[in-house]
Amino acid sequence: MTQPLNHAFRSNPKGFANQYVLLLAEPPANSNNPRLPQHIKDVRALRFGMSNPFPPLQPEYESAESDYQSVESAYRVAFGDIEPGTQGNRTAGAQVVDVQYVHGPGRFPLFWLPYKQNLTRKITLKDKRPPHVIRRTGGEARIFFTSALNGCSVFIEGSEEEPTVYHLNAGSTRITQSREPTQTDYHDDRIHRTLEMERRFNQLPRPSNMRSATPRQREQLPQPGQLHAGQYLPNYFLDPQQSTGEEAFNQHCVRSAERLERIAQTSVQRHQVNHSALVFGWKSHDTGRWEFWLQTRARVDLTTTTGLTTTYVGNGLTRFWPGEHNHLFVREDTSQQTVVTLRRL
Repeated sequence: MTQPLNHAFRSNPKGFANQYVLLLAEPPANSNNPRLPQHIKDVRALRFGMSNPFPPLQPEYESAESDYQSVESAYRVAFGDIEPGTQGNRTAGAQVVDVQYVHGPGRFPLFWLPYKQNLTRKITLKDKRPPHVIRRTGGEARIFFTSALNGCSVFIEGSEEEPTVYHLNAGSTRITQSREPTQTDYHDDRIHRTLEMERRFNQLPRPSNMRSATPRQREQLPQPGQLHAGQYLPNYFLDPQQSTGEEAFNQHCVRSAERLERIAQTSVQRHQVNHSALVFGWKSHDTGRWEFWLQTRARVDLTTTTGLTTTYVGNGLTRFWPGEHNHLFVREDTSQQTVVTLRRL
């Protein structure tokens, strides 16, 4: 463990994330190991109805994609430890947050919301552990993490003191019929997945603390936060025929990686850039309120005559919730076909 890194992050999460890329080393998924505790429960199997007008190309995924799950109250809190990234683990340029469900010396408590393909999962940030357990294991959980994002959507709603966070994935849903999709098919499917995840969120029951709130209390709640892949992945929603400057942005990431690793530009034979993002949050000691931020970053693989070098480059930190959000409105019907468009408000 690296106590200075743990202390620096907990003391100033925003400043730490402005300086370092945060990667997550997640605990093993319990669904594949019956000996591990069942940290996730089925709230109820919401059958949203098939929004895909065509027969599913992968029916084995369609049967499970409507499940709605929640983190068990006893396992909302996990424990983190931060270590510097290494070339050996292909995590250079980042700080790695090792997340485990068991407390250990020096580990700090955090709320943990894991992702699963095609599912909707939620967690309410209320530490329900007994007071003596909280005192013995590093205090109240005031940090939140969910799995890294490369196409998922995240929603946040409720009060700033006890918000509920949702991590949604619809990676196997498609609207196109081609078994050999074109770039345009990929574009249309991404739009469709975003619509599908927003639809699923809108059909979920609101958290109990929102349902029990008075009309006046509900009016004072911040607007729900909505984060879709088009807001953190370059060129995700745009028509593939349009020139968006994505390659110029990738080149910027490559040049940054070369400087970090002290690699001469002339020695790079090939490069590959993979973009992703992270939503994390913290609860203020002063106000008792949560705020959430989005960190965008890129993993850059550089192939030289001496081998492969991987490093992470940070591309920005922006406030996600509460605050102003870019909401996406799509779908315009015409007499000929359904035209999907995007516009930011």
